[in-house]
Amino acid sequence: MILSGDNILTLLDASYSTTKFGLIDVGCKWTSSSFIDWRHYYPFACPDTEGDTSKSPAVMSYVSLPTSSVDEIIDDLDLLLTAGRLQGSANRAIIRSIVEPMMSDSVDKATRAAQQLVLSTPEYHSTSLPRKVDSPRVITGYTEKPKAPYKAVVVLMLRGGCDSWNMLVPKGNCATADAYEEYVEARGIVHAIPKNNLLNITTTDQDCTEFGVNENLPIVADLYNQNQAVFFANAGTVTKPLTNKDNWKKENGFRPFAHNTMQEMFYTGDPKREDIGTGVMGRMLDTLNNQGLQTSANNVNSGMTMLSGDPTYSNPVFTVSTKDPAVLNQKPTIDNLMEDHVKVLNGIGDVDNSLLSEQWSSRVASALFEHE
Repeated sequence: MILSGDNILTLLDASYSTTKFGLIDVGCKWTSSSFIDWRHYYPFACPDTEGDTSKSPAVMSYVSLPTSSVDEIIDDLDLLLTAGRLQGSANRAIIRSIVEPMMSDSVDKATRAAQQLVLSTPEYHSTSLPRKVDSPRVITGYTEKPKAPYKAVVVLMLRGGCDSWNMLVPKGNCATADAYEEYVEARGIVHAIPKNNLLNITTTDQDCTEFGVNENLPIVADLYNQNQAVFFANAGTVTKPLTNKDNWKKENGFRPFAHNTMQEMFYTGDPKREDIGTGVMGRMLDTLNNQGLQTSANNVNSGMTMLSGDPTYSNPVFTVSTKDPAVLNQKPTIDNLMEDHVKVLNGIGDVDNSLLSEQWSSRVASALFEHE
């Protein structure tokens, strides 16, 4: 997801870094851009001082005049970066109140501060007019006592391919036919796994009571035999019986043999597109929330689609990065207060706030909460 917490913080940090230092080498560890091609003929090093762009091959070209007023600087940046969307907004007044006291010390530094503040606003990141109040968004957990003990469902998405027919194989004691022989016939003698190479498991209420697990997955067989795992066999998103002669896209609504579409189907569990914009786990959270239970979700690295539910229920979904927590905004232009200013610039939206602005600002607030 583009607006994951990790991506938002990287975008903001890169914007601030570019304003302060220009484009610098990844070795400085506060940008994500690498200039490998430049290394052969440009002496890269990390700047030691805020505002030092001498070590960068590319810098932002806007420079205010020494005689510029704070309003002239903000008006210029408003035109260049937001097409005038800051005019008359609360965020313009907020930016002015932060930048104006800096003007007497250094117009250049005040200009960099104004640039970074404008680059943090919903006016810059959306093409509509935000409507907000001046209070920062406050994100907290539940305050009421839960109705039930804590429980968690952990979903592990293995993005690679899986030959499921060779993961779980019918082995014997079948009621209607020899399912193992049917499996060998369908797979072919080359691809079918011999019975001796399958790890035994048993079950009830199935056509066959004896199955085999691929010998390379002993932990799965052990967990099953310890009643700690279960197989959902023949589960999928094909909505009706089809053969290789049928038009799968036309008959089924998607391409079942494409890796990307099958990942989407795994996330949504909605082949008939009856709940567009939601994921299978998100709808489960909605159901639990509707029963009065306290619900939330943590997304590690990907899978936001799976956790998306009906906006009516506002289930909180937090993103946890697989990377080490980064130190944001190193060598700050505005001493140690930037994150607080960003929270105010992306404050609580009015009821008539635009959709795009609300999406950006709410995700910024969540990203900072997750990072903290």
